[in-house]
Amino acid sequence: MNFFSQPPSIPGVTFLSSRDARTWVVHQFAFVPGEEAQGLMGLLRHLQPGDKICVEDQRAADERYLEVRRTGTEFQIQTSHHGTSGTWKAASFDEALAFLAPSAPCLHGSSPQTTGSYTRCR
Repeated sequence: MNFFSQPPSIPGVTFLSSRDARTWVVHQFAFVPGEEAQGLMGLLRHLQPGDKICVEDQRAADERYLEVRRTGTEFQIQTSHHGTSGTWKAASFDEALAFLAPSAPCLHGSSPQTTGSYTRCR
């Protein structure tokens, strides 16, 4: 399956839309209610070097995002705000999972606040 024309099939994840920005493709996703943990683990396992997952931090009072990216065999995590980015920090699979997990139960909708994005670099 060509990931750039169609997102992958990952149990627990529903892909809602895709946007091709030439050097990357962004797939908006939501989790199937009750399958958030399975979906999140599947997304992280599917990340290729250069790929990134971004979700809104549902615990924050302001507009804050949690990001995980894959670099070679490692993961990196960061918190960012609209227009600013934090510092990428090395993380294990389990640390990346724990970093995103608190926001996963809120990702069931179709608005930017209730979906996540999976960015695939070309």
